Amino acid sequence: MVVASPPQPLAKNGVTVHEMRTIHMESCRKIFIPRDYSQGLNVHFETQFPMAFRGKISETTWDSTIRTINSIFAEAEKVCFATVLETLLGLCYLLLLSFDKRHHLPKEGRRFLVFVIFQSGILSNTCFR
Repeated sequence: MVVASPPQPLAKNGVTVHEMRTIHMESCRKIFIPRDYSQGLNVHFETQFPMAFRGKISETTWDSTIRTINSIFAEAEKVCFATVLETLLGLCYLLLLSFDKRHHLPKEGRRFLVFVIFQSGILSNTCFR
């Protein structure tokens, strides 16, 4: 279920305070645009005009819309210094966490071993004498 309202002036926080109406998703028209994998696995949609839209929108509007969507995804997927730095910082953080876990497990293992040896000594002295 999606809640929508007609366009109205926005309040300070970007939300209108006027009455909302409910829209059921079943009553909404859906458009599925096929992906174009000719340029690899990056998000890219086919620009071919669907026959079902003839007479409803112009081909230039369709082409402009799809090209804009494709350019937005291309910009988002572009590799730049900031994305490389973000990835490297994430990897360094995970590496630091793995160092902490490697040291924690042997420490707990040693504690367990000391406990078992101590308990076996107590049990052997009390039970088997």
